[in-house]
Amino acid sequence: MGNNRAKALLLVADNVGENRIREFQLLSEAGGYEVLDTIIQRRRPDTRYYLGIGKLGEVESLVRSLGPDVVITYHQLNPIQYVNLERRLKVKVMDRILLILEIFERRAGSKELSSRLN
Repeated sequence: MGNNRAKALLLVADNVGENRIREFQLLSEAGGYEVLDTIIQRRRPDTRYYLGIGKLGEVESLVRSLGPDVVITYHQLNPIQYVNLERRLKVKVMDRILLILEIFERRAGSKELSSRLN
């Protein structure tokens, strides 16, 4: 992958099928991100953080060692989850919905369409 691409760590909580996870990875790549790793939470997560506390500790270690520019979650986050994750991980956090909007904004053919997305 090119060195000029932003690096992303992907998070998936809940029982999401392998095909959907692969689609999420491809979507992230289409958004211009180099996917460093995909972390999957299979057990019941802590709703404050989107992930369980143990898995969150694992992700904190990966953020320190891999140095992603962003962490992207498969599911939509609520405002508290954004704040809690960014405080713990000390990196930008976004969900798949924001990723899709970011892709549309980048590919918008006109300033008018771009401004409607903001």
